[in-house]
Amino acid sequence: MDLHFTVDGHRFVADVSASPAIDEFLSGRDWLVKNEAKWDFAKGTISPGDRLIRSYRCTLNEVCRHILVSEDCVVPPKHEANILVKMLDDGIPHLTSNWAIEPHRLEPGVMEACTLSDSHKELAAHVCNY
Repeated sequence: MDLHFTVDGHRFVADVSASPAIDEFLSGRDWLVKNEAKWDFAKGTISPGDRLIRSYRCTLNEVCRHILVSEDCVVPPKHEANILVKMLDDGIPHLTSNWAIEPHRLEPGVMEACTLSDSHKELAAHVCNY
């Protein structure tokens, strides 16, 4: 599909494929060539055409992971449950503590909670159907 996106106020289009195994945008050689991009690794900049974009380094403290429900489940109204989930292996070491999950409205009246526990070697997200 064609993905229209903006970086630092500059608009771009890229022909992309989606995969649950990849949780970030990866620009390929074809996009770099099409946009006549010059990549200066020493300065940390990419210049597609006459635009200048500064690159940023991701640290382990700023990691975002894809978390998927392991199997279909039902949480009855006015109940809460720990739902088994799986996390795609992205090569980043797993932490041994609870992790934060961005609150997300699943549907009207159903929110996922804000922690992910891996204390029993199985990952579980706490879900509330209020």
